[in-house]
Amino acid sequence: MTSMLSIIPTRYRPRVRSMVKGLRNELSGHYAVPLAVPVGYCYIRKNACSAFRRMIIEHSPHAKRADERPVFYMERCHRLGYGDLAGCAHVVFVIRDPYERAVSGYLQQVVSRLDEPYPVLEESVRGVTGRGRAELSFADFVERYLGAEDFSRIDVHFMPQVAHLAPIRYSDVLLDKRLAEDAVQVFGPALAEKYFRRPVNAMAHLARQADPDAWKIPASELHRRFTATGSLPARDDLLTPALCERLAAIYAADRALFARYMEARAADPSRAPALDMRDHDFSAHFSLNRARRGAPAERGR
Repeated sequence: MTSMLSIIPTRYRPRVRSMVKGLRNELSGHYAVPLAVPVGYCYIRKNACSAFRRMIIEHSPHAKRADERPVFYMERCHRLGYGDLAGCAHVVFVIRDPYERAVSGYLQQVVSRLDEPYPVLEESVRGVTGRGRAELSFADFVERYLGAEDFSRIDVHFMPQVAHLAPIRYSDVLLDKRLAEDAVQVFGPALAEKYFRRPVNAMAHLARQADPDAWKIPASELHRRFTATGSLPARDDLLTPALCERLAAIYAADRALFARYMEARAADPSRAPALDMRDHDFSAHFSLNRARRGAPAERGR
């Protein structure tokens, strides 16, 4: 492994180590929240992941290097394998309405941060669409980028939520719109209030500006307006009926997961329900955790 890393540029080495480690323990993107009794957490971008990163870093006994990206730090110090889940008091993930998540991802990663270097996303968008992200309206983004439905080439912020999950039982599935309330049953009131009451991501606090044509305006123009006014397009001005229909097809597996979740939640809306994914067919869609070989019969609690 060391000799192989020597020919790989330094900035990519943590990712390669993560990939190799993932092949060894088969479980990708699950981390320990280091409390007195650890909580297992499935990391899904655009689903309150900033709050969980902060919580893990602030409670960890391991120091994060100043130049280390949080996700690489969590890979280095807090990654879980299937065999580690039995020691977790809870195993959780945050679920979000698929339409809301797609809009939020476009506004954050494409529009509001257009003036920030993001070579991974830029290369992905150009590779799939042949155009830069500045040129893409929301309609272009949905039809030409997400609509390619090649999630192996899509930026991780736009991978389906179900693609991150594993064939285990998640004891508590937290709804993003009730995150602080749901987190109480896992972390208690003090930690829930501290980490989940106010969204870490500034996107949640930005003003929205009505424009019925927003769905067809290039990201460069939306970014110019955002820089001038601090406002972003309203959700309903991006989600036209045609684009909702297209997103429904692209994220069909996420829609099915969300419907199943809301059905489970209906039994007691005040509590975050469990979801058992052990019988889910991960071969039916793109997945980061498709392998089942050698995993314990009981995964999680």
